[in-house]
Amino acid sequence: MLYTIYADRILSNAWVLQQDGTFKEKDRNDLDQENDYVFSSEEAAQEWLSTKEELLVNGKMVEVDKLIYGPEDISFYVQAHRLEKPKQAYPTKEELATLILNGNDSEHNSLVIDFDGKAHLIPLKGRMPNSLTGYAVRFETFGAENGYVGTEKSLNHLDHTYQCLLEGWLDHLVYGSTSYRDYSENEFTVEELLKQIENEINKYN
Repeated sequence: MLYTIYADRILSNAWVLQQDGTFKEKDRNDLDQENDYVFSSEEAAQEWLSTKEELLVNGKMVEVDKLIYGPEDISFYVQAHRLEKPKQAYPTKEELATLILNGNDSEHNSLVIDFDGKAHLIPLKGRMPNSLTGYAVRFETFGAENGYVGTEKSLNHLDHTYQCLLEGWLDHLVYGSTSYRDYSENEFTVEELLKQIENEINKYN
């Protein structure tokens, strides 16, 4: 995986950080390794951003931590770019069921898929869900003491959760970026999603 820094105007323009420190307008998810400022890890890109208070984008100085209120506001984010096939095509429903059953309901848990295509249930232990970086997909957090993990009854949401994970994983494979899911669009069946996922994976060397 490689990473770039984008300045983004919601549903409109996007600019990517160049090696000379400027931002160039271009299509989202389009990687130009010769000219884009490319990072080898998400942490390195986030660290670069953390050292900046303002950046010049489209002729204006923009606060890096600016709160976004309207369609003209610009925000900064780290964009992931996939260059090769994941080690695992997708997590199976059986693997997801095992994760859920083995979860600790006394803690908040975040369900994620890593860039290799493997699902993980991560106890937050005082961390905020959005502090989890370095994953292709992050599902809505399972709140502690709500019965979402740890018992057979927890599997009541298995089908819905698996559908959401596959939708997020497909989004990642198509667009390269990380994906957050808290609901299912149900545009495709699980079987259709798996077929699309396999088609996307076959596009990589």
